[in-house]
Amino acid sequence: MIVLAAGCSSSTPDGLVITSADPSTWIEGRYSDGEHAVVLRSRLERGAITSDIFDGRGHSVTQLASSTLERKSMRTADGKLAVPVPALVANAVELHTALRLSEQGLRRLRESIPNAATSPLFTHLSQQTTLVANALTQTRLALLQEWGSDARRHIQMTPDEHAKFFDILKREASAIATKSPTSAAPEIAVLLGPARYAEYKTRRTAWLAPASSALDVVP
Repeated sequence: MIVLAAGCSSSTPDGLVITSADPSTWIEGRYSDGEHAVVLRSRLERGAITSDIFDGRGHSVTQLASSTLERKSMRTADGKLAVPVPALVANAVELHTALRLSEQGLRRLRESIPNAATSPLFTHLSQQTTLVANALTQTRLALLQEWGSDARRHIQMTPDEHAKFFDILKREASAIATKSPTSAAPEIAVLLGPARYAEYKTRRTAWLAPASSALDVVP
């Protein structure tokens, strides 16, 4: 569904509501899908283009992505995570949801606004999805590394099993980095056997709680 509106809508159905459709000065639309929504905005102000993606609560996902990528390391000098695991999981969920909706919303904007495809504003706005995707990748890699360390500490493995376990995680990290993630669960299940794999899954669920059902961010 596509709706053209002169102003912001307080209650919108699933689909796209366009609040500004001037590809030379201001493009803005709200894309909704179920309980989630994003606002896509790009403006020409004082000769410069500013673009942003907001979540349904008005929080800047672009700012979250930028701060994630600007962080030189996910760890402090003593090796601890700079951002706690629950916050990293929440960030991953936020970035993942915003990326999915933004890609859909941008496609609808391009189809709905004349000359949008050739607009510098639309191009700049589209680039924000790359920023969000890269931040999501970095967050997923940090979570994968932390989960690997936690599993090593708490799941009993022989030295040879440890080595094979981390080989599996390295392949998973490579898949995440190339944005083609696959599940490492089958390989880990074979490596650990039924009893230890059941322990592994139980610990993983507790480690990710309460967001374990929202996004599969670690193997």
